[in-house]
Amino acid sequence: MHRATFRQSATMTEQSIIVFRLIVMILRISVSACFIGHGMWGLVSKPGWLPFFKIINVPEVIALQIMPYIGSIDIIVGVLILFVSNKWLVYWAIFWTAFTALLRPLAAMGFSEFIERAGNFGPPIALLICLNMIAKNEITNEEKLKYGYIKIEKILRLSLFLLLIGHAGIAMIHFQPNLIKNLSFLGYPTEATGMYFFGAFEIVLAILVLWKPRLTGLMIFVMIFKLMIESIYPLRGIAFDIFETIERVGDYLIPLCLLLIYKFTHYFNPDLAR
Repeated sequence: MHRATFRQSATMTEQSIIVFRLIVMILRISVSACFIGHGMWGLVSKPGWLPFFKIINVPEVIALQIMPYIGSIDIIVGVLILFVSNKWLVYWAIFWTAFTALLRPLAAMGFSEFIERAGNFGPPIALLICLNMIAKNEITNEEKLKYGYIKIEKILRLSLFLLLIGHAGIAMIHFQPNLIKNLSFLGYPTEATGMYFFGAFEIVLAILVLWKPRLTGLMIFVMIFKLMIESIYPLRGIAFDIFETIERVGDYLIPLCLLLIYKFTHYFNPDLAR
């Protein structure tokens, strides 16, 4: 009886390790796509970046010349993140994603823009925890693996909550033109009432993510919902707008990571422990 229980426990731990490695790969892709998408905008000297340079009084002509260099660095970081397990590289990813997100409220775009970028700076924080666990060989220790999963789940769940709340603020408070164009493309009513309703819907989703994350189908729905909204950019705009969709890959992959955690690890799925 004890042997069978031990064997079952070992099998569940092995499965959790496999899921852990899969999550690491997904987080690498998420961070990489964010940097590559952002970097591509730099290469084409995105006019939408100009307000950020104005914060520190950089002339427009110089800003446009600097952008491709920033974009090139972003792309290099994005490629390296896929293959290199260097904590300082991930520290940079955390700093840069948080810093560029913070530029938005500093440029008078509203604090909701910063909160919504949790889909950018949340994954590298989770990735850093994962890489530290691998470096310390903690994933082979049952208790440390469990504790690591708890930290990763909390960070990803909070990130998903924040990006949904932030996006709701963009809809309800700022009436962001790009979001209005995307929703109009879908035929959704974009007058004030429609935007309030859309924002309220996202707030409900955010609350469910925070308090009932294991609700059946919730993570799949959020993943499809975010993918649908963010995939509209290249469909209703110009070809370069695909960079926006790529940059926001974290918005879709965070719920995928959470889905894997809730469904395939015995720490969060009691049915697997039976």
